[in-house]
Amino acid sequence: MASRWRAILPQKFKVAAFKAALAVGGKDVGEEILKDFKATTKTWDHQPRFIVKSSGIFSMNVSVTTTDQIYGWVNDGTKPRVIKGIGPVSVGFVPKTKPGVIGSEAGNKGVVHMARNIQHPGSEARKFDEAIKDKWNDKLGDKFQTQLDLAAIASGHSIGIRGRI
Repeated sequence: MASRWRAILPQKFKVAAFKAALAVGGKDVGEEILKDFKATTKTWDHQPRFIVKSSGIFSMNVSVTTTDQIYGWVNDGTKPRVIKGIGPVSVGFVPKTKPGVIGSEAGNKGVVHMARNIQHPGSEARKFDEAIKDKWNDKLGDKFQTQLDLAAIASGHSIGIRGRI
């Protein structure tokens, strides 16, 4: 009895499909992170514009950014300063956000008075970016692995992928 052996060769790796699956995954994760950034301004009259970018060839890089100056002042805080000139002063102001909290509440504008010079006390940094980063650091490893698994399927090389798919 004669035996015949034939090599089983894997199909050619589909690089473009792999990259496209990671790009879609990065965009999806970015959109989820964007929801957290938008939650920090939900009750604001002024709505900053956020930009979601994902990149990477064999990795998943995601960024959510804004160039909005007001968002920067709230996120990073401001120093105490004198504001010169006649203008309105708000007494009893209650901010809509709290440091380290991903969200936004009603707040209030307080009572407005007129003054020549205003000693602004500065504002405490809300550090939304750090709170969101801390929330997502634990989740990103699993999200990235899921996207790698999906990318492997798209590339034609999904056999034995951690038994999850």
